[in-house]
Amino acid sequence: MASRTILRFVAVVASAALSLALRPSPALAGLPENGVAPQHGGTLAQTERHRFEVVFEPGGLRVYPVGDDLAPGAVAGLKGRAYVLLPGASQYSAPIELRPVATAPEGPPDALAAEADLAALPAEGTRVTLQVWKLPDPAETTAQFTLPLVIASPAPIIAVEATEEDRLAVFAQETCPVSGADLKAMGGPIRVTRGDSDRLYLCCRGCLPKVEEAPDRSFSAVLTASGATKADVEAVAAQGTCPISGESLDSMGGPIKLARAGRSVFVCCAGCIPAVKADVDTYLGADPGKAPEPVEHDEHDHGPNG
Repeated sequence: MASRTILRFVAVVASAALSLALRPSPALAGLPENGVAPQHGGTLAQTERHRFEVVFEPGGLRVYPVGDDLAPGAVAGLKGRAYVLLPGASQYSAPIELRPVATAPEGPPDALAAEADLAALPAEGTRVTLQVWKLPDPAETTAQFTLPLVIASPAPIIAVEATEEDRLAVFAQETCPVSGADLKAMGGPIRVTRGDSDRLYLCCRGCLPKVEEAPDRSFSAVLTASGATKADVEAVAAQGTCPISGESLDSMGGPIKLARAGRSVFVCCAGCIPAVKADVDTYLGADPGKAPEPVEHDEHDHGPNG
């Protein structure tokens, strides 16, 4: 992250390159009608063509682009700034520069972030205007929105023994992200969750402290598998067919949703999961036209359920 920023409240002259006046901009929180939920415990905001999740913490902030409109690694080309407006003030703070960071181990940048002493600001009435530019969408290359400052409270991390309901997800993850061992090698699998959206599996409880030390990196690093839900209806319809078999996504008991670091793809059955795992970067976010040719469906095992 960038060096810790000391907030200095001075008049701000909007950058000519951005051609934006700093003013309160609308932001929608939650967006339940679109089936979107925060993945990092933050607040969702939407501009005309883009969505973002913003996480305010005592020591800084992170801005995650939401959706599949950015190819893997595209966040590395984005730039951003944040401006703080105290309650009753007429002037914004000096800009807080946001820089691309990777929250997953060895992964590409997936968020814009900065360190800043947000804990020292008033808990009520403080607002933050954020600008993100160099977006690849020519219809909206720069986005601006305003959110109230709400310091995120981290959800508790809970570890329990996996059950039969976890069979598909365990099959997809296969190995422990901490030890690298098979999930069943040390008395596991152990299901570890944070809030409603984060989930991974460990080979034993002895690996749990490593997850607790760096939860964002840990949860973002694993491939998760689950059955598609009502929230995925539009995404399933847009994808249409399985990228592995070439068949309809509901032809073999699917769709099954595979996700990693905020990106997802759907397959028709568990037997297609190994092919995705073998080339995760291609299938999670790349142009479907560049994916390997589909294989005949009787050429592979259909996974844990046969």
